[in-house]
Amino acid sequence: YRLHVNWSRGTGWVDFRLADQPKVSTEFDPTFEGFQPYLVPVICGRPWWYGPEDVFEWVNGKPVEGRKLRNSGDQKGEPEWTIQGPGVFQIPDGQGDTVVTTPNLYPGEIARIHTARSKYIAKSNMRPNLYRDMGIQRFRYPVPGRKSLDMSKLRVIGGNEYSSAVCTINPKSRRPW
Repeated sequence: YRLHVNWSRGTGWVDFRLADQPKVSTEFDPTFEGFQPYLVPVICGRPWWYGPEDVFEWVNGKPVEGRKLRNSGDQKGEPEWTIQGPGVFQIPDGQGDTVVTTPNLYPGEIARIHTARSKYIAKSNMRPNLYRDMGIQRFRYPVPGRKSLDMSKLRVIGGNEYSSAVCTINPKSRRPW
């Protein structure tokens, strides 16, 4: 199940499942009060409040100076990149001036790069192991909560008008927005 809550800063949700059968409270007559209270025990497998994803879109040739992607959650955010070749992309890491450089993407090649430490860090539609082709480069810094990722270091070398990048962060928070 998913519980959605609207706040002044937007909509958030938390996923949960039933832990036991709901219990009916029979301390008073529900027809007299006009409602019937229930105690519903639930378990949250992922105890984070989630919100709509934060998105940054870029096409080769557009300026990136002064552009940022904000992590609207209060927990660290691991960006996910979808890049389309051709070209060699320099992708900003979560802090400072560090970048991660991709191998040369072919025309029409689309790569999905997860900056979190996961089994599926980098995939491509035209090569069997993009993760191996990236060599020793890894994303090391997540975006801190309520902070922004500066996009001024994003660029593509050898790209054309079809080269593009989309970065998303799925914000998560300890408490409702």
